[in-house]
Amino acid sequence: MRPALLNAIAIALLFCALLGVWNALVTAFWFGLGAAPQLANLATKFVALTIFTTWAVLDRRRWDLGLGRPTNARAIRAIVPLVAVVLALNIKQAAFVELAPAALLSAAVAACWEELAFRGVLMGRLLPYGRVAAAWISSLGFGLLHAAQPDLLAAALSVFMVTGLGLSLAALRLATGSIWPPFIAHLIVNLSASATVGAVPAAQSPLPLEPLLMGTYFLAYGAFLLSTLPPETKPASNDT
Repeated sequence: MRPALLNAIAIALLFCALLGVWNALVTAFWFGLGAAPQLANLATKFVALTIFTTWAVLDRRRWDLGLGRPTNARAIRAIVPLVAVVLALNIKQAAFVELAPAALLSAAVAACWEELAFRGVLMGRLLPYGRVAAAWISSLGFGLLHAAQPDLLAAALSVFMVTGLGLSLAALRLATGSIWPPFIAHLIVNLSASATVGAVPAAQSPLPLEPLLMGTYFLAYGAFLLSTLPPETKPASNDT
Protein backbone atom coordinates (compact mmCIF):
# COMPACT_ATOMS: atom_id res chain seq x y z
CA MET A 1 0.00 0.00 0.00
CA ARG A 2 1.33 3.44 -0.92
CA PRO A 3 2.63 5.63 1.94
CA ALA A 4 0.30 8.47 0.87
CA LEU A 5 -2.74 6.21 1.22
CA LEU A 6 -1.53 4.97 4.60
CA ASN A 7 -1.15 8.58 5.71
CA ALA A 8 -4.70 9.35 4.59
CA ILE A 9 -6.07 6.32 6.48
CA ALA A 10 -4.09 7.27 9.60
CA ILE A 11 -5.46 10.83 9.47
CA ALA A 12 -9.02 9.51 9.16
CA LEU A 13 -8.60 7.01 12.02
CA LEU A 14 -7.13 9.67 14.31
CA PHE A 15 -9.89 12.11 13.38
CA CYS A 16 -12.65 9.56 14.08
CA ALA A 17 -11.01 8.39 17.32
CA LEU A 18 -10.80 11.95 18.62
CA LEU A 19 -14.37 12.62 17.54
CA GLY A 20 -15.61 9.46 19.25
CA VAL A 21 -13.78 10.25 22.49
CA TRP A 22 -15.07 13.81 22.37
CA ASN A 23 -18.64 12.64 21.89
CA ALA A 24 -18.40 10.17 24.78
CA LEU A 25 -16.79 12.63 27.20
CA VAL A 26 -19.07 15.57 26.49
CA THR A 27 -22.23 13.44 26.52
CA ALA A 28 -21.16 12.01 29.90
CA PHE A 29 -20.58 15.56 31.13
CA TRP A 30 -24.09 16.63 30.16
CA PHE A 31 -25.57 13.50 31.72
CA GLY A 32 -23.61 14.32 34.88
CA LEU A 33 -25.38 17.66 35.00
CA GLY A 34 -28.69 15.82 34.88
CA ALA A 35 -29.60 16.80 31.33
CA ALA A 36 -32.22 14.78 29.47
CA PRO A 37 -30.76 12.32 26.90
CA GLN A 38 -32.05 14.26 23.89
CA LEU A 39 -30.78 17.54 25.31
CA ALA A 40 -27.39 15.98 26.12
CA ASN A 41 -27.09 14.62 22.57
CA LEU A 42 -28.10 17.97 21.08
CA ALA A 43 -25.70 19.91 23.30
CA THR A 44 -22.83 17.60 22.40
CA LYS A 45 -23.42 18.12 18.67
CA PHE A 46 -23.83 21.86 19.11
CA VAL A 47 -20.51 22.19 20.94
CA ALA A 48 -18.82 19.99 18.32
CA LEU A 49 -20.35 22.12 15.56
CA THR A 50 -18.97 25.25 17.22
CA ILE A 51 -15.48 23.75 17.42
CA PHE A 52 -15.53 22.59 13.79
CA THR A 53 -16.79 25.98 12.62
CA THR A 54 -13.98 27.73 14.50
CA TRP A 55 -11.48 25.22 13.10
CA ALA A 56 -12.76 25.84 9.58
CA VAL A 57 -12.45 29.61 9.92
CA LEU A 58 -8.93 29.47 11.35
CA ASP A 59 -7.55 26.83 8.98
CA ARG A 60 -9.55 27.34 5.78
CA ARG A 61 -6.40 28.32 3.84
CA ARG A 62 -5.10 24.77 4.20
CA TRP A 63 -8.17 22.69 3.44
CA ASP A 64 -10.96 22.78 0.89
CA LEU A 65 -13.92 22.70 3.26
CA GLY A 66 -16.63 23.13 0.62
CA LEU A 67 -18.31 25.96 2.51
CA GLY A 68 -18.99 28.06 -0.58
CA ARG A 69 -21.89 28.01 -2.98
CA PRO A 70 -22.24 25.00 -5.32
CA THR A 71 -20.03 25.40 -8.37
CA ASN A 72 -22.09 22.98 -10.45
CA ALA A 73 -25.75 23.85 -9.94
CA ARG A 74 -26.97 21.18 -12.38
CA ALA A 75 -25.41 18.47 -10.22
CA ILE A 76 -27.74 19.42 -7.36
CA ARG A 77 -30.45 17.33 -9.02
CA ALA A 78 -28.37 14.31 -8.01
CA ILE A 79 -29.98 14.75 -4.58
CA VAL A 80 -33.29 13.42 -5.93
CA PRO A 81 -32.36 9.74 -6.52
CA LEU A 82 -30.61 9.69 -3.15
CA VAL A 83 -33.47 10.93 -0.99
CA ALA A 84 -36.26 9.39 -3.10
CA VAL A 85 -35.24 5.85 -2.14
CA VAL A 86 -35.04 6.77 1.55
CA LEU A 87 -38.47 8.38 1.48
CA ALA A 88 -39.97 5.47 -0.46
CA LEU A 89 -38.65 2.92 2.05
CA ASN A 90 -39.64 4.93 5.12
CA ILE A 91 -43.01 6.29 4.03
CA LYS A 92 -44.79 3.05 4.85
CA GLN A 93 -43.45 3.21 8.42
CA ALA A 94 -43.85 6.92 9.08
CA ALA A 95 -46.28 7.91 11.78
CA PHE A 96 -47.30 11.08 9.91
CA VAL A 97 -47.45 12.98 13.15
CA GLU A 98 -46.04 16.40 13.81
CA LEU A 99 -42.43 16.12 14.86
CA ALA A 100 -41.52 17.86 18.09
CA PRO A 101 -39.41 21.01 17.65
CA ALA A 102 -36.59 19.33 19.59
CA ALA A 103 -36.60 16.41 17.12
CA LEU A 104 -36.49 18.80 14.16
CA LEU A 105 -33.66 20.79 15.73
CA SER A 106 -31.74 17.64 16.60
CA ALA A 107 -32.04 16.33 13.02
CA ALA A 108 -30.85 19.66 11.60
CA VAL A 109 -27.92 20.01 14.00
CA ALA A 110 -26.84 16.39 13.46
CA ALA A 111 -26.89 16.82 9.68
CA CYS A 112 -25.04 20.13 9.88
CA TRP A 113 -22.23 19.06 12.18
CA GLU A 114 -21.72 15.68 10.52
CA GLU A 115 -21.48 17.28 7.09
CA LEU A 116 -19.08 19.92 8.36
CA ALA A 117 -17.02 17.26 10.15
CA PHE A 118 -16.89 14.53 7.48
CA ARG A 119 -17.63 16.13 4.10
CA GLY A 120 -15.97 19.39 5.18
CA VAL A 121 -13.05 19.01 7.58
CA LEU A 122 -12.06 15.35 7.02
CA MET A 123 -12.65 15.27 3.25
CA GLY A 124 -10.92 18.62 2.90
CA ARG A 125 -7.88 17.26 4.70
CA LEU A 126 -7.85 14.10 2.55
CA LEU A 127 -8.44 15.71 -0.86
CA PRO A 128 -4.69 16.17 -1.52
CA TYR A 129 -4.52 12.35 -1.60
CA GLY A 130 -7.10 12.18 -4.38
CA ARG A 131 -10.88 12.61 -4.61
CA VAL A 132 -11.70 8.89 -4.66
CA ALA A 133 -9.52 8.15 -1.62
CA ALA A 134 -10.99 11.15 0.23
CA ALA A 135 -14.55 10.02 -0.52
CA TRP A 136 -14.09 6.35 0.45
CA ILE A 137 -11.93 6.87 3.54
CA SER A 138 -14.08 9.66 5.00
CA SER A 139 -17.21 7.58 4.32
CA LEU A 140 -15.80 4.56 6.12
CA GLY A 141 -14.95 6.75 9.09
CA PHE A 142 -18.48 8.15 9.00
CA GLY A 143 -19.86 4.61 9.06
CA LEU A 144 -17.61 3.44 11.89
CA LEU A 145 -18.78 6.30 14.07
CA HIS A 146 -22.30 4.83 13.86
CA ALA A 147 -21.26 1.37 15.08
CA ALA A 148 -22.70 1.75 18.59
CA GLN A 149 -25.61 -0.71 18.31
CA PRO A 150 -27.18 -3.34 20.62
CA ASP A 151 -25.54 -6.35 18.91
CA LEU A 152 -22.87 -7.25 16.39
CA LEU A 153 -25.29 -7.77 13.48
CA ALA A 154 -26.98 -4.42 14.05
CA ALA A 155 -23.56 -2.74 14.31
CA ALA A 156 -22.35 -4.32 11.05
CA LEU A 157 -25.54 -3.34 9.21
CA SER A 158 -25.37 0.20 10.60
CA VAL A 159 -21.74 0.63 9.54
CA PHE A 160 -22.50 -0.77 6.09
CA MET A 161 -25.56 1.40 5.48
CA VAL A 162 -24.08 4.61 6.89
CA THR A 163 -20.81 4.09 4.99
CA GLY A 164 -22.86 3.80 1.80
CA LEU A 165 -24.80 6.93 2.67
CA GLY A 166 -21.53 8.70 3.39
CA LEU A 167 -20.15 7.73 -0.01
CA SER A 168 -23.24 9.13 -1.77
CA LEU A 169 -22.96 12.36 0.23
CA ALA A 170 -19.22 12.59 -0.43
CA ALA A 171 -19.75 12.09 -4.17
CA LEU A 172 -22.49 14.74 -4.08
CA ARG A 173 -20.11 17.13 -2.36
CA LEU A 174 -17.50 16.52 -5.07
CA ALA A 175 -20.05 16.83 -7.88
CA THR A 176 -21.40 20.15 -6.62
CA GLY A 177 -18.24 21.59 -5.07
CA SER A 178 -20.06 22.34 -1.81
CA ILE A 179 -21.20 20.63 1.41
CA TRP A 180 -24.61 22.33 1.27
CA PRO A 181 -26.29 19.93 -1.19
CA PRO A 182 -25.14 16.94 0.93
CA PHE A 183 -26.42 18.78 3.99
CA ILE A 184 -29.88 19.12 2.41
CA ALA A 185 -29.90 15.43 1.47
CA HIS A 186 -28.65 14.45 4.93
CA LEU A 187 -31.30 16.60 6.61
CA ILE A 188 -34.08 14.92 4.58
CA VAL A 189 -32.70 11.49 5.51
CA ASN A 190 -32.59 12.43 9.20
CA LEU A 191 -36.11 13.87 9.18
CA SER A 192 -37.39 10.78 7.41
CA ALA A 193 -35.75 8.56 10.02
CA SER A 194 -37.13 10.73 12.86
CA ALA A 195 -40.65 10.35 11.47
CA THR A 196 -40.38 6.56 11.71
CA VAL A 197 -39.07 6.38 15.27
CA GLY A 198 -41.68 4.62 17.35
CA ALA A 199 -44.00 4.23 14.39
CA VAL A 200 -43.41 0.50 13.90
CA PRO A 201 -44.16 -1.93 16.74
CA ALA A 202 -41.26 -4.16 17.76
CA ALA A 203 -42.97 -7.26 16.38
CA GLN A 204 -43.19 -5.63 12.95
CA SER A 205 -39.73 -4.09 12.81
CA PRO A 206 -38.10 -4.17 9.40
CA LEU A 207 -35.92 -7.17 8.62
CA PRO A 208 -32.15 -6.67 8.36
CA LEU A 209 -32.62 -6.96 4.60
CA GLU A 210 -33.77 -3.34 4.45
CA PRO A 211 -30.57 -1.66 5.75
CA LEU A 212 -28.59 -4.11 3.62
CA LEU A 213 -30.46 -3.06 0.48
CA MET A 214 -30.25 0.62 1.39
CA GLY A 215 -26.52 0.36 2.03
CA THR A 216 -26.00 -1.43 -1.29
CA TYR A 217 -27.97 1.23 -3.14
CA PHE A 218 -26.09 4.06 -1.43
CA LEU A 219 -22.72 2.49 -2.27
CA ALA A 220 -23.73 1.89 -5.89
CA TYR A 221 -25.12 5.40 -6.31
CA GLY A 222 -22.08 6.99 -4.70
CA ALA A 223 -19.73 4.97 -6.92
CA PHE A 224 -21.80 5.99 -9.95
CA LEU A 225 -21.57 9.69 -9.05
CA LEU A 226 -17.81 9.36 -8.56
CA SER A 227 -17.50 7.78 -12.00
CA THR A 228 -19.23 10.78 -13.61
CA LEU A 229 -16.76 13.32 -12.20
CA PRO A 230 -14.35 14.90 -14.67
CA PRO A 231 -10.69 13.85 -14.39
CA GLU A 232 -8.69 15.55 -11.67
CA THR A 233 -6.62 18.42 -12.99
CA LYS A 234 -4.01 18.30 -10.24
CA PRO A 235 -1.96 15.27 -9.18
CA ALA A 236 -2.48 13.97 -5.67
CA SER A 237 -0.02 15.36 -3.14
CA ASN A 238 1.85 13.34 -0.55
CA ASP A 239 2.05 16.29 1.81
CA THR A 240 0.64 15.52 5.23
